[in-house]
Amino acid sequence: MTRINRIENFLIGLLMIAGSIALAINPEESLPVITAIMSVSLWIYGIRMMVYYLTMARHMVGGLRVLFRAILMLDLGYFAMGLTEIPLLYVMLYLAVMHGISGVINMLRVREAIRLEAPSWRLNFFQGAVDVVTAALCLIMIRSTKLAVYIYAAGVLYSGCIRVIQAFRKTTSVYVQ
Repeated sequence: MTRINRIENFLIGLLMIAGSIALAINPEESLPVITAIMSVSLWIYGIRMMVYYLTMARHMVGGLRVLFRAILMLDLGYFAMGLTEIPLLYVMLYLAVMHGISGVINMLRVREAIRLEAPSWRLNFFQGAVDVVTAALCLIMIRSTKLAVYIYAAGVLYSGCIRVIQAFRKTTSVYVQ
């Protein structure tokens, strides 16, 4: 990770921590803000993946998969924007599915990291476990608006802390001569 990437991760982490505190302070009016944050972040990720596909990935093996992922993220972002007019039940289901998928992906990364004897598998395991527990809490407390906001704020707070930790983490570099 370059120095600019470290500074960017650190600043984004601090912004996420401040945003999670702001969301938790006023949970009644935070639900539209949460759906807007989810949709905009998915759109930004989809656009970044689309730019990556158009600049590099289309010339690579498996590049078409990047295009499909970009289109899927753009569609999910558009879908998330439409969640403001539907009942809370669907918002909680969407939140639970997103955390569940993220947790399962992290657990699969942990499995691969253990197989490759990588030292950083513990943090990924903890992050995956927190995402799976968050998904379970979303499903258990599916009717509570306040709890939905608190769960989302806790997830954003945790992600912000992980970004700050990763900004200061030493990374290994492979040099080929």
